[in-house]
Amino acid sequence: MLEPAPFTVLVVDDDPDTRANLRDILDLDRYPVVEAASVADALARDDWSRYGAVVLDRQLPDGTAEDLLPHLRRLAPDAAVVIVTGFDDLHGAVAAFRLGAADYVLKPVNADELRTRFGRLVEARRYRDALRESQEFARAVLDSLSAHIAVLDRAGAVVAVNAAWDAFARERQGDPDRCGVGANYLEVCRRASGPFAEEAPVVAAGIRDVLAGVLPRFVLEYPCDFVDQKMWFAMIVTPLGPDRRGVVVSHLDISDRKRAEEDLRAKSEELRATTQQLWQAARLAGVGELAASLAHELNNPLATVHLRVEGLLAKTPPGDPRRRPLEVVDQEVTRMAGLVGNLLGFSRAGRDQVSTVDVCEEVTRTAELAAQHLRKRQIRFQPEFTPAGQVIYADRQQLRQVFLNLFTNAADAMPSGGRLTVRVAPGTLPGGRAAVVVDVADTGSGIPPEHLTRVLDPFFTTKEEGKGTGLGLAICRRIVEQHNGALEIDSRVGAGTTVRVTLPVRPDTNVAPLRPA
Repeated sequence: MLEPAPFTVLVVDDDPDTRANLRDILDLDRYPVVEAASVADALARDDWSRYGAVVLDRQLPDGTAEDLLPHLRRLAPDAAVVIVTGFDDLHGAVAAFRLGAADYVLKPVNADELRTRFGRLVEARRYRDALRESQEFARAVLDSLSAHIAVLDRAGAVVAVNAAWDAFARERQGDPDRCGVGANYLEVCRRASGPFAEEAPVVAAGIRDVLAGVLPRFVLEYPCDFVDQKMWFAMIVTPLGPDRRGVVVSHLDISDRKRAEEDLRAKSEELRATTQQLWQAARLAGVGELAASLAHELNNPLATVHLRVEGLLAKTPPGDPRRRPLEVVDQEVTRMAGLVGNLLGFSRAGRDQVSTVDVCEEVTRTAELAAQHLRKRQIRFQPEFTPAGQVIYADRQQLRQVFLNLFTNAADAMPSGGRLTVRVAPGTLPGGRAAVVVDVADTGSGIPPEHLTRVLDPFFTTKEEGKGTGLGLAICRRIVEQHNGALEIDSRVGAGTTVRVTLPVRPDTNVAPLRPA
């Protein structure tokens, strides 16, 4: 059983017998046939999409095949046109071929010859439809890819681009034709300016090397700085087919990957710095333990010396010239014992111990502990207590740690000497709560504005490697906040820094996180 014909045939001939003969022949292969007797009759039709072939007489009463062919190409571009002509009119058939005719047959029409010609037309139509479907599929695949893809011929001319390439050219370059179909990409590289200018010569050389077979492929990662953002791309150039009749150029957007790599590098550097700072903190903790041990060991000989001096003083009358040197020794031993006591108190670990604390007294004791550190840097300590005797309820050791951290930080900011002023005065916290305000002011170099917002972050330090852990101010803030207080920093480069610690006075407002002694 014969399959239905794949299309309808339009027969255009002014001779009814010829039309009937053509219909009978085409009916053998079950082609539906529609007839027209003239050019005007043919052009009057409005159903051109149904026709897959037109059998057209060379000479018609109102025109020739050459007259009708341009209209057929417009109205039915996929229809194959077969010219029916006499033997002495072959030059007309040739003219018709030039206008797009697909084949011709001679009059009188031979049935077998016409059927053979139509068989070839059907086969050609199948190949053409398969090719169109393949091209549409390839186009759909290309347009579905997010990479910007262009196909270049051996001369570097762009012969095809996908939708992503075209959209990027419109959005970012404002001129899709500059890199669109018909443009020479090698020439575009030669004239490149703007974000792509630096990489363009390298790209052109890579494309030529792939075309010449010098490289199997060419890959380049490059940045593009646009007005609104910085983007990164990976360009991949591969040969088009084994005979290298061109190249495929792909630009992949790798901006997310590059940003992730930059974040990873930053995190790795931060981790390295944090690890180093933790090691430094551990070393300092060991030094603290050693200092406490040494203080314990010094207490016994100091006590012995003190007792011996007291004994000698008791036996030396006031007018004896030897008494004054003994008194000096006794004063220095007493001072050393006080320093050792402060060191032991500061380094003593344990649970929070809340009690009444005279803030001015603790400032003074801490200053005594840091006195050698300040003298070494030629820093003058200037206390301003107004009035004296500001008492709060707090953890003594933790407050002393806050003051010592602030004093040493201030001293480090004044390597060439200066003045450390500590003011203690009554104040208030938000809500009108009574408080004690401690201002620690130095005349050092100050903190740059870009660092001021980060100085309280753990492990942030501007000191050179090995000189700081970046934990001092962070610990101060934690302790102050545990006491329901506030810590603020005001600094001007070249003028100095003031750290203000505000602590509430009333016991029920500053010891909630702490345990009573």
